[in-house]
Amino acid sequence: MPEVSAERGRATRERLLEAAVSLIGEVGWSGVSTRMVAQRAGVNAGVVHYHFASVSDLLVAAGVGFAREMLDQVGTGLSRQPSVEAGLDWLLGEISRYGGADPASLLLAEMFLAAGRRPELRDELAALVTGFRACVAGWLRERGHGAGAEAG
Repeated sequence: MPEVSAERGRATRERLLEAAVSLIGEVGWSGVSTRMVAQRAGVNAGVVHYHFASVSDLLVAAGVGFAREMLDQVGTGLSRQPSVEAGLDWLLGEISRYGGADPASLLLAEMFLAAGRRPELRDELAALVTGFRACVAGWLRERGHGAGAEAG
């Protein structure tokens, strides 16, 4: 029985994170409330605080998780590109999918705005950007263009 309960808890936490991700883009970082997240996730409002100390903690976890997954996917896709030229074409194609009004663009914009007020979010985003920069620099080095590709 404990495994079933743990799995149910993980599933609920995942629903809360997904609800927060969608709501940040829809109503803005400051507009998201416990009640909104709970309603979107299909749970009682008290469940939000069972899994997260505050709505802010939930939003940071949701946003950082989303950004991490997005950058991991881009890094994986980039690693499959055989040349710098192909990689840059592919990367520009990926970037062009985000026009500014789509949910991912809105979420990331809200995150960067909130990072000005939340040092822990700023630190998390800085670590993600640094890691992605290192990924791109390593990819460039592997293709013989690493002399100027610094990760730091």
